[in-house]
Amino acid sequence: MNFFRNVLETYWTYAVCAILLLVTFNYGIHVGETKIQRAWDFERHQIAVAQAKQEQIVKDVHLAQQKINQEISDEFISRSKILAFRKPDPDIWMRDSSAAVAMDVPTLSDASAGVDGAGSNKLLDQGNHQQQMTCNQIIEDSMKSTLMLIELQKWINAVRATVSR
Repeated sequence: MNFFRNVLETYWTYAVCAILLLVTFNYGIHVGETKIQRAWDFERHQIAVAQAKQEQIVKDVHLAQQKINQEISDEFISRSKILAFRKPDPDIWMRDSSAAVAMDVPTLSDASAGVDGAGSNKLLDQGNHQQQMTCNQIIEDSMKSTLMLIELQKWINAVRATVSR
């Protein structure tokens, strides 16, 4: 014990300096860790905010697309119902030969006597099998397809307008 007392009495300034140095070093480590932890927390917070904003944008776009889809679907259904009541007559759309004037458009010839009138309205597929689809059905399908294309164009334009915002 005397030995330690003699060493402390002789070298006490060195001991105090060493203790102060250790305390200063420990304080520096604590301050540095605190700053780094705050920076990491701030960065995590920024990432979380950016993710939340991105998720909100995705939800907004999804809701806008659902709204557009619903509007177009409703409009298509209402127009389809209107078309269902309107039965097209293909004879009205074709040029009648009795009212022919000198124009570049050729007139329709009358069906020959050797052709069956009921069978002339049927279609043949690639295997030359008669299908049950008539010209009137084709006209109705083409009107529905045209309506679908119009609605699709409206949908594309609406989506572009939503995305460009």
